[in-house]
Parts: sequence; C-alpha cells; structure tokens
Amino acid sequence: MLNDSIFYHKDIANDVKQGSPGVSSAITRRIAGHLMVIRKSIWDKILPLVRVTASEKRILGVDTKISNAILKTGLEIRLMRDIYLLHYYRLGEGFDYTKHIEPCTKE
Repeated sequence: MLNDSIFYHKDIANDVKQGSPGVSSAITRRIAGHLMVIRKSIWDKILPLVRVTASEKRILGVDTKISNAILKTGLEIRLMRDIYLLHYYRLGEGFDYTKHIEPCTKE
C-alpha cells in the first residue's frame, strides 16, 4: 500500500519487531529486491562470481548474481524477519519519475 505517513510505517515496524524478534530463517533459493547485508569477508569470497563483464554492463540481475554466488559457494542466505524497510522509491513523485537518474551537467 502506498502511504507516505512516517507514523504508518513506524507502526508497521513496531508490529514486525514484536512479532518475531531476532528470528531468521534460511532461504535455499536466489533472491531479488531485498536489502542484502553481506560481510566484507563473504563479499571478498563471492566477488569473482559476481563481477560484471563488459558484455553485461547492465545493473539488472545483480541481486540474482549475488544470491547465486552465495549459494554456489555453499553459504546460506538468511531472511531476518524482524526488520521492516521503507523503500521510498519515488513515493512522492510517482513511479514514472526519472529526473533523479538523468546525468548531471556542469555549468
């Protein structure tokens, strides 16, 4: 639901935190569209599998590449159930707003 009230989102965060504090569960498949928190030591281990080649200069699919690399390395992806993340994603401007991604021009 699109709701720009910070109080609305604070209430949801409080509910989520009370529902399952400190609980995480293993995910055995790739993920995308999530907040990923990765230790530096893990990042260093999976980096060779994540690097984008010259022919893949797109950002799309990077979540899939990261999660595939984690799983291929034999590591776990864990879902932290007591975190609520508000992703602004053009909530005020509308989904089609793109001015923020246009290149900056020097004057």
